[in-house]
Amino acid sequence: MKKVIYQILFFISFFSILYLAFTPSPYPPALDRLNDKFNHLVAFFTLSFFYFNAFSKKISYLIFIMLMFGIFIEIIQFFIPNRSSSILDIIADMIGVVMFVGFVKYKNLK
Repeated sequence: MKKVIYQILFFISFFSILYLAFTPSPYPPALDRLNDKFNHLVAFFTLSFFYFNAFSKKISYLIFIMLMFGIFIEIIQFFIPNRSSSILDIIADMIGVVMFVGFVKYKNLK
């Protein structure tokens, strides 16, 4: 039952991130760069948490899937008006994933 809850939370988070990523931005991206990177980090930390608990405990799968998702988002954003595609967004995504992996590794050391 617990796994099903994490799966539901994963898909809610996944589709929420897609909605936010693909909705045209009402303001130029340059106005909110720092907050944008923080949002990427938090989103991918959270998504990693739900994925890890819902589907697979294999860190290599988690990193690969999150990286592909981050790249996919940036490719699509390239074609959306008032959106920009940025390698820095992918880096912020991966920092969130690495922070989650560090959290898991630290937790397992105790």
